[in-house]
Amino acid sequence: MREPSFDLQQAHRWFAVEYNNTTWDFLETSDRSDAESEEMIHRAHAAFLHWKEVGAPINTLRAYNLLTYVYAMKGDGKAALHYSDLTIRVQQDDPKGLTDWDVALIYDAAARAYDASGNKEKAEEYKAKAKEAGEEIQGDRDRDVFMATFKM
Repeated sequence: MREPSFDLQQAHRWFAVEYNNTTWDFLETSDRSDAESEEMIHRAHAAFLHWKEVGAPINTLRAYNLLTYVYAMKGDGKAALHYSDLTIRVQQDDPKGLTDWDVALIYDAAARAYDASGNKEKAEEYKAKAKEAGEEIQGDRDRDVFMATFKM
């Protein structure tokens, strides 16, 4: 295979950030079309692949968590739970770099995954964990954004 004429690591990082951010743009849109939901899923997977090339374990964790969100929002509980389990596994295996914000997001995504899968009891359990973790976010602005965004 030929060497690219550009900095491959820099390109992977750029695409990881770009696809991650545009996936969140889709997640924050309440009236997504089916085509936009499909695009959201493709972008989340693209972000994951690029983070795997250049990121640390915390980037993998965040990418898995993003996939949890997109599948939960799409209503695919089975896939959402799969990615939630992977997120929690990475969290347990290599928590270096994990922030209070990450913990709150992990619990929120898990709550949404369980909800999408029809397990309302587990969804409520993780929603309570997300609320508690959200209240423990150190920065006032970050905590307020989490609580407002995730309707806790």
